[in-house]
Amino acid sequence: MNHYYPSRDMRQVMYPQRSAYEMARIGAVAGLCGAGARNIYRMRNNEIDRAQAVVNTLKGSATAGLASGAAAMVASQFRTPLVSALAGIAAGTAVIYGLERVMTRGEEA
Repeated sequence: MNHYYPSRDMRQVMYPQRSAYEMARIGAVAGLCGAGARNIYRMRNNEIDRAQAVVNTLKGSATAGLASGAAAMVASQFRTPLVSALAGIAAGTAVIYGLERVMTRGEEA
C-alpha cells in the first residue's frame, strides 16, 4: 500500500488483467503438477508412454492456466464475494469444458 493506491483492492480494480495473468501463471503451475503426477502414475502402470505423458501434462497445464486466468478476470468484475466466486467458478468450468470438447474432437478427426 502507498499513497497512490490506498488499498490493495483499488489496485485490483484498476488493473484486473495483472491479477488474471498472475492467476493464470499459478493455475498453469498447479495444472502442471497435477497432470504431471497423474501422468507419471499412468506411465508407471504402462497405460501411456513417455511422449504421451509429456503431451498430456502440457495440455493439462495449459488448460488449467487458461481456466484460472479466465476465472480471475470474470471474478474481478463483481464486488460481492459470493457472486465473484460463483462467476469465477462458472467461467473456469466453461473454459475447461470448451477446451476438452475441442481436444476430443481433434483426436476423433
